[in-house]
Amino acid sequence: MSRNEITKSALAASLRELMKEKEFSQVTIKDISARCQVSRNAFYYHFHDKYDLVNWIFCSEALPLIDSSSSLEGSWDGFIALCHHLYKDRKFYSEVFHYTGQNSLFDALENIYFELMKTYISSTSRQTGNHINEEQLSIVARMYSHAFAGTIGDWIKGGMRAEEISRFEKLNSIKPKLSIMLLGMAGSQSYAAIQDSLQKLNAPHASSFSQLKQLLFAFSPVLGEHQTQCSVTNDVRLSKYTKAVGSFRM
Repeated sequence: MSRNEITKSALAASLRELMKEKEFSQVTIKDISARCQVSRNAFYYHFHDKYDLVNWIFCSEALPLIDSSSSLEGSWDGFIALCHHLYKDRKFYSEVFHYTGQNSLFDALENIYFELMKTYISSTSRQTGNHINEEQLSIVARMYSHAFAGTIGDWIKGGMRAEEISRFEKLNSIKPKLSIMLLGMAGSQSYAAIQDSLQKLNAPHASSFSQLKQLLFAFSPVLGEHQTQCSVTNDVRLSKYTKAVGSFRM
């Protein structure tokens, strides 16, 4: 480990120790630096502020989990692995995720997913021979990043309950169909199979999955000449699509 990495790790450990004694909002750069006997100049050499330090901690721990696969379908496994990781360290992450200002952890998570989704979708597009331009790639990747990050955000705000992770894991039953839906290779039978899978995800808790479910069905204009009205849950019905998504014909 390089000297820079050693210093960063020491600052991270210092922050974690301090957060056992006081709230994150009360922790200062002076506190963090003094705890691990590092100068404030050294802190600012590595990080802009304490939020930047939090983002480094998260990326160091979570990025290998999120990016554990090179495929679009594998991103679901990474999503679940990330939830398990956050749950194990929930006291720390439930607090730092509540900050929503500049350089927030939520923004960092969404940006990570955005870049990964661009890579996955572009790779899948090339493998299947379906062309997708840069504008379309950015729109689709941003939708996926909103879905994954937004779902994690809702889960954290809801108290990071363990039972929700079990419900997330049920999404594995539909993950093999994601590339097919995205790249316009599915038919009406796939619609029925996917919708049936979604309806088995426990309707009373459907709000936890609303973003992911809406995302999946938002791509139905890609799959045929006619838009299909999809009833995802009793309280979520998609009958209209955005102009951007509706114009996709790959």
